[in-house]
Amino acid sequence: MAEKLGIPKSTAHGLISTLYDFGYIDQSPFTGKYKLGLRLFELGNIVANRLDLRTIAAPYIQRLVETTGKTVHLTILDKGEVLYIDKCESHQSLRIVSQVGMRLPAHCTGVGKVLLAFCLQVK
Repeated sequence: MAEKLGIPKSTAHGLISTLYDFGYIDQSPFTGKYKLGLRLFELGNIVANRLDLRTIAAPYIQRLVETTGKTVHLTILDKGEVLYIDKCESHQSLRIVSQVGMRLPAHCTGVGKVLLAFCLQVK
């Protein structure tokens, strides 16, 4: 981490210790490797619950699922990536693997291509 950030090892250790103490990262007792902590999950849920967009879109998403029988995603375009804000699964056997909070390059997804095409039309 110190090498990638271009900072002294002692500084990196201090940052890691602080992140660990506040629950932002956890360390595996077996491998010693670090992973994201549950505190980040909590913060993410706070942000997600404050998104009025999800509340406003919920009845429309549900109606789309009922009308089309397909899974519906609520996404936004953020810095060239698609960010999945919400989704409602259909009951059909064909399913799209996605999860709320996931980011993908916009050009790699159908919904991303639609968002990019719309951006080109608006300009």
